[in-house]
This record gives sequence, C-alpha cells and structure tokens, in this order.
Amino acid sequence: MIHKLLEIIKTLLRNELPDNEISDARINVAIPVGVQNGQTPVIGLYLGIVNISQQTADSISSAVRPQERKDRFVVDNNTPQGPYTLPKTPLESSLVCQVLFNEGQIGEKQRLMIEKKDFTINYLNRQMTFSTDITGASSVRVSYNFPGVFTIREFYQEFFIELFHAPNDQLERLVAVVNAIILTNYDWLLEQFNTIDRTQHTIGNYQSEHTLREIRLVQATPTEIPDTPSLWQLHYSVSGVIKVTKEISSGYGIIEKVVSPGRIGQGVDVDVNLG
Repeated sequence: MIHKLLEIIKTLLRNELPDNEISDARINVAIPVGVQNGQTPVIGLYLGIVNISQQTADSISSAVRPQERKDRFVVDNNTPQGPYTLPKTPLESSLVCQVLFNEGQIGEKQRLMIEKKDFTINYLNRQMTFSTDITGASSVRVSYNFPGVFTIREFYQEFFIELFHAPNDQLERLVAVVNAIILTNYDWLLEQFNTIDRTQHTIGNYQSEHTLREIRLVQATPTEIPDTPSLWQLHYSVSGVIKVTKEISSGYGIIEKVVSPGRIGQGVDVDVNLG
C-alpha cells in the first residue's frame, strides 16, 4: 500500500540529514536493520501489516455511478492542438477544460474552453483535439465524470524505521532528529504521496488508488545487547483510503432532459439537475 512513502522518506532523510551525520550511513528500504557489528550508523525502513476497516460510509455495490476525475496535460508547442488522450472515457458534455499560460509564474492566465466550440472529443478513442489556437500555453487541465463501479475502504498500515549506532548517546540524538524530520515535514509527505506521485495501479478497466490521511508515531523502542551497537526502532502508523474502480466503457450518458406528459396532448419539458 505505502511502499512509495518509504522511498519518499528515504529521499527526505538523505536530503535533510547533515553530511557529517550520514557520510558513512546506509539507508535501506524494505530491509530490517537487525543487530550488526561495526560502528557505521544504519537506517532501515520497512513495512508492517495492513488492516482494512469494515466500517465505511461507502457500501460494496456493483451499481454504475458517475465518478469524477481530473487530469493535466503538458502542452507540446510543436503540436499544441493535440490530440490529447484521456485516461478514461468521459460522459458526454461532462468535461470542463482550462488552458493555462505561464503556469506557476507571475502573470499566470487561465482560459476556459467550451466543447464543440474550442475543442472536440472523439469518445471512441478518448482523444481531445483543440480547434481554438492554444499556442504558447503551458498545460491543459480537465475535469470530467466517467461511468464506473467503485467502492471505498479505509486502511491502516504500520511502517518501522530502525536506527543502529554506537555509542548509545549518539544514536539517541540521531533517532530524535530523524523523527523530527518526518513529523515536521508531515504535510509535504502527504502531498508527495497523494498528489505528486499518486499511487494508482491499473490493468485494463480496473484500478486501485491509495490515498493517505494521517501519519502517526506510535512508539519508540530501544534495544541494547552487550558487546554490540545499540538499536532503536521507531514505529509509525499510517491511515488512508483505498478506492477500487471498474470503468464502464460505453452504454451510459448524462440525462439532460426529461419529458413529462403534462396535460393530454401537451408535452412539458422538465430540466433535471443531476449534480
């Protein structure tokens, strides 16, 4: 579930610990440190068990429901008009598109694009092509609904950081600093996992996406064995959400109008807002 989180933490520790603290250190992922001989400090990160909560707001169902998705495409100035291939097949008329100029800079501008006026979508191959010139744009952002079956479950997973050093007073200092680095970069870690490097596993029409909500330090445990360097274990718990999805490729659309019979011989249009 959270193996990417350990890789992110490993990179964070390498960047934040001073060179004189880790010049000879080894930082390993998925390998418990254990008790080793020698004076070199070692940091080991590895995963624990996963628990799935059965008490959720979303029940298991095979009913088809609209699902929201957001995607971003970098504009290639050689072929700015596209086509851009959407990961999912949107429900017709559900796609909202913004084109960004000078993204992330002073003077950033956004332009709202309208389907059939500024761009068209080939729903058979999920390709989006612009008819309006967007030369010079930085990126294209789209949000849309697609039909699918999905369910959501909460999960909890442990991970451990083991630190190994001699003598013990130096190890305690390293343990304290490592924990400080993780907890003071809390929001950054969640953003990296949930936004920058999203965990999505897809095969065909099936997808599992994992999102983190919270990282907590559960306990810190020292272990001292005679004639060996000391070992500390930091025990963390992560809570998050698993969303599993099956995309339904065709046969569904958005109801735009319902016609009521009204009085005999007279039809009445009833607009239905399904938002």
